[in-house]
Amino acid sequence: MVRLLILALASFAVIAASISPAVDNSTANTNDSAGSMSITGAYIVECESSHDTKALAEAIAAKGGRVRRQLDSDVFHGISVQFVNKPEEIEGKSFMKQMKGVKRVWPMRMLDPMVERQPGENSGDKSGQKSGEKSLRHFSREVSDDNPPAWSHYMTQVTKLHEEGFKGHGIKIAVIDTGVNYRHSALGGCFGRGCRVAFGDNFSNEGVKGNPMDCVGHGTRVAGVLAGNNERDGFIGTAPHATLMAYKVVGCKTPLTEDNLIAGWLKAYEDGAQIIVSGIGFRGVSWAQTPAAIVASRIVARGIPSVVDQGVEDGEGLFFASSPATGRGVMAVNSFARSPEFFNFKKGYKNKHIAIESHSAFGPTWDLDIKPNVAAPGHYVPVTDMDGGYDRRSSYASPLVAGIIALIAEARGSIDPALISSLLISMAEPRKKGDGLITVARQGGGLVKAWEAAHANTLVQPAGLTFNDTEHRVASISLRITNVAKSDISYQLSNLAALTLFTLPDDGSVRPKRTECIHAAADIKLSKASLTLGPGQSATVDVSAADPAGVDHKRLPVWSGWIAITGSDGKNLTVPYLGLAGSLRSATVFASKSLKIDSVDKSDKEQSAVIVLPDPPLEQQIGTSNVTEWRKGIKRMKAISIQLRKAMAFASSQVRADIVPLDICPPGQSHRGRTKLGRTVTDEACVPSPLVVDSAGLQSIGQLPDFPWNYAVRQPKHFAPSTKWDGSIAPDRYAPPGRYKIVARALSVFGDADNTTDWQTAETVDFYLAYKHNMKSR
Repeated sequence: MVRLLILALASFAVIAASISPAVDNSTANTNDSAGSMSITGAYIVECESSHDTKALAEAIAAKGGRVRRQLDSDVFHGISVQFVNKPEEIEGKSFMKQMKGVKRVWPMRMLDPMVERQPGENSGDKSGQKSGEKSLRHFSREVSDDNPPAWSHYMTQVTKLHEEGFKGHGIKIAVIDTGVNYRHSALGGCFGRGCRVAFGDNFSNEGVKGNPMDCVGHGTRVAGVLAGNNERDGFIGTAPHATLMAYKVVGCKTPLTEDNLIAGWLKAYEDGAQIIVSGIGFRGVSWAQTPAAIVASRIVARGIPSVVDQGVEDGEGLFFASSPATGRGVMAVNSFARSPEFFNFKKGYKNKHIAIESHSAFGPTWDLDIKPNVAAPGHYVPVTDMDGGYDRRSSYASPLVAGIIALIAEARGSIDPALISSLLISMAEPRKKGDGLITVARQGGGLVKAWEAAHANTLVQPAGLTFNDTEHRVASISLRITNVAKSDISYQLSNLAALTLFTLPDDGSVRPKRTECIHAAADIKLSKASLTLGPGQSATVDVSAADPAGVDHKRLPVWSGWIAITGSDGKNLTVPYLGLAGSLRSATVFASKSLKIDSVDKSDKEQSAVIVLPDPPLEQQIGTSNVTEWRKGIKRMKAISIQLRKAMAFASSQVRADIVPLDICPPGQSHRGRTKLGRTVTDEACVPSPLVVDSAGLQSIGQLPDFPWNYAVRQPKHFAPSTKWDGSIAPDRYAPPGRYKIVARALSVFGDADNTTDWQTAETVDFYLAYKHNMKSR
């Protein structure tokens, strides 16, 4: 599969140093809320108004920070900022959260620019190739067993809409990706007004500002699937007469950063995009509350349909959708693949030989919102390539769906996102795997059918029914059915159940992974099983659901299906539904109650480990210097590395990490009656009581820097970075030498922060903290 920047997080490499001097991505840590890398000292901040944004920018500069990007529009008032030095970062983060007009502060996420490539894929930059030059690879429409017609167009009925003359005439579609090689003959050969790629910008921190020329290739392929057009070469995209807009947010050597991604979305909105599509995002998030997902959702609410790739997974199972596909109202798309038996020249297409692509990620979101919303062919589809030629690639389902939206909008005369979403989802075809229908958590409404959606006589709202988990079960949902035909239509309603999929394996593990499917249908009740509507009439059917009988609630099975609506006009509609048996609030967040410190043996209960860190700044060197002798077992570290991420088996809406002193000095004293640290740094050191505060029942001197984590994800099994602590607790303040433990507390999904029973705890072993100057010279 080819999917950029939402690939396995294990593919991270050293971030390239060739970046804009004004935007420093060169240092990274992993203490962010989404499980991907974060840029040290960098944050995205949302404000109440443009006035507040301006005031914040001035205050940040005064504090020694700098503004990376202005992200100010009527959709989102904000900026991204960065602090270079640790004391400035700690002070700046605290200051920003307390400043009037600041709504939210998020750590800045980024993904490495590495791309998983298929054999033969060109990674070089051939953007200088002249338009019309011959490529080594040419697309061919010569039909044979080895080279069938565009199966993606055939299976989604795009071909039928093209035959009716619907090709996306004049509709402006923005591609937010790696840029576009606009010199490609199928993409117009030029950039600017009057060209096929008429608008665009460059937010990648590479190349010329304002020039969205691609140097990776992914965005060029997206653009070709979406709207490529070269009849001479026989290449026709989904909406070949649409106007393209290209926004480059990833370069050849620079990573994807969330502020650049947001900047691309906001600029596309400001430039008048009518549809937005993006194939890039942050993998495995499954929260709708990330800044990118929030921005995308608000743009949809402004009337602009937005399509984003659902993402990939490598066995992680349910709740692994990417952001911003997780945004409410955003059209999240998964990919179907074809088997070799799919096409035979003599027999034509074989509908049964398509299946969900093997690495397509599962939803839903942690709010149990249905994701993906639909699925479409993305495997082995014709694409425009960087060198001016053509190829067939995977996975490019999202631009196909974006192009289909343009065709439907042209056919129906409306581009309203709610209407388009309802049409696409309700007219999609649920697909099977083996003897059962694939879960809604992986195919949404099913395989999109463009012609059926464009010519539908019946509308339904809402487009999907979410019944939540057992503890928070929605009693019933009203499904509104409207006849927009010119004659009466009678409807028959029934339940079409999908396979049920467990979140947790049957071995007692609390960490989600891909598990078995079972035939276990929810008990769906309809207030009406049939009805007849005249032209323009509407009716409401109440739908209620109960968990399947006999399923193990502890394994958190996700059940789903569709309300099938069969019309007398010969049209079949399906409305997806989804729920969960069990309680997400009761799910175990930490795989272990013990948090491991790297290089510290937690089995040693006889004596706490002694960890020596580098000295703080001279004015912050705490405790008596040059008094403690080195001995065997004392561990010298650059920072204490805590395996908090690895312990997180499940998501949490908030994670706290308190620094808990275990020896607190008596009031009025700063040590245990002695004037210096003892020989072994054991019982003599204590933490002065004025430093200690109550933190929800814990005696704490504060949280680790970058905490709390908000909307933290479950940790992918193959990428478990440690949380680093250098001893700092506040601007120009360090933890004094003493005995500590780190106590992490995670708020359960759907948990109440004010309810102590909704918090789950894990903690490190006890350890003694000292600094280099406390130790005697050797």
